[in-house]
Amino acid sequence: MNNISTKNKSSHSIILFALLFLFILPKVYSEVIPDSVFSKFESELSIKAVELSKVRFNNKLADSLSNELSNKFEKILLMEGAIAFSFDSLLAIGKVESNDKNLRIFTWNTVRNDGTYLYYGFIQVYLKDKKTVKVYRLIDKSDSIPNVESASLVPENWFGALYYDIIETNLQEGVLYTLLGWDGNDLYSNKKIIESLTFSASGKPKFGKSVFRVGKSKQKRVIFEYSRMANMMITYDEKNTMIVYDHLSPSNPTYQNNPAYYGPDFSYDGFKFENFVWNHLSEIDYKSTPESLSKNKKKRRR
Repeated sequence: MNNISTKNKSSHSIILFALLFLFILPKVYSEVIPDSVFSKFESELSIKAVELSKVRFNNKLADSLSNELSNKFEKILLMEGAIAFSFDSLLAIGKVESNDKNLRIFTWNTVRNDGTYLYYGFIQVYLKDKKTVKVYRLIDKSDSIPNVESASLVPENWFGALYYDIIETNLQEGVLYTLLGWDGNDLYSNKKIIESLTFSASGKPKFGKSVFRVGKSKQKRVIFEYSRMANMMITYDEKNTMIVYDHLSPSNPTYQNNPAYYGPDFSYDGFKFENFVWNHLSEIDYKSTPESLSKNKKKRRR
């Protein structure tokens, strides 16, 4: 009888140890992923992204490569410790990061058969209060979004762009992230986007908040369309908390309302952040702006 009891206790101990081992093992291994492993992953992502960037006017191949890249990238971003790895050496994938390092957005694109662009990306955010990392895949639905400047959007219904700058300002209810982005649009025109991004208490991202005041109305994002042959500047002057951009005009009055013929006219407009809103400013005197603005222009101009 004692032998049977002893055997049962021994079996229970082995089972208990095995269960603890199964629960603890993944955590132990996930906590010791070295930077060298993430560097290897980064190189693999770069190889795939560079391969994708060379594909032109081949939707089937572009979609296949993009799906491979997206699936691999998502798995890597969800790994323990990935939020702490810089990913500064990524090729053919854009990255913007908040000052506190808690938010990163990765974006890339493909060129379609008709000369338009399709965008892909991920939001990776660290929720400090929950001590957890969330990853959201961005799905470009630009072509099917009505009234885009007043639309509230989510990652699954995203106005696609390559983001090249991120601006952090405070609202009464939390942080506002303002994103500056570029869109190749089509064979005739390009676009620049000033986008707004906020997060709910649960960490869900939302694109589009009515923080851009133009005249008496407010917009959730601002979109500029201009000639593919032109180069429009939008930059952030951190010292004056002001977004400054080239004013666009048609090359000839006969092309009024035809964006394919619009370009900078050597004047400047902007948005200044005051009272929790980006207020539109017309005809900024560029020469009187601080030296930091001209430095930012050279650094961030796209």
